[in-house]
Amino acid sequence: MVERTTSAPLVGSPPQDANVFLAFYYPELKDLGKHFLSLVSAVLVFLVAFSEKLLNVGAATAAQRGLLIISLTLLILSVVSVGTGVYINFVAGGRANGSIIRGKAGDFKPLVRRTYLLYHAGGAAFVLALCLLAGLAVLKVM
Repeated sequence: MVERTTSAPLVGSPPQDANVFLAFYYPELKDLGKHFLSLVSAVLVFLVAFSEKLLNVGAATAAQRGLLIISLTLLILSVVSVGTGVYINFVAGGRANGSIIRGKAGDFKPLVRRTYLLYHAGGAAFVLALCLLAGLAVLKVM
């Protein structure tokens, strides 16, 4: 039988799960959010800059214009969703560290779950926008 020894946590130190979150999950989620935000922003800027060259709005059908507008809206929604997720991850990191952010201390885990949900929503909106742009390309060729 192996004897297990544990040491008591230091007074005022964050719990073990908070330490794991701060050491690994927080920086990974932050980097994921920053990289994804850069990618979505670049696609959005490219689409706005070259939308006139991609689709002649004057000669386009209503379906083509609709797909372009919906794609732009989904990309903007993705930027907002992921940007909000980055901020909520920051708040979760502060709470895990024991800081009082936004006027109250509390558990960081619900905020981490919200970060994941926002990242998933942003990713889904991004993929759907790309699919609609592919559909727009098919309609333009036909």
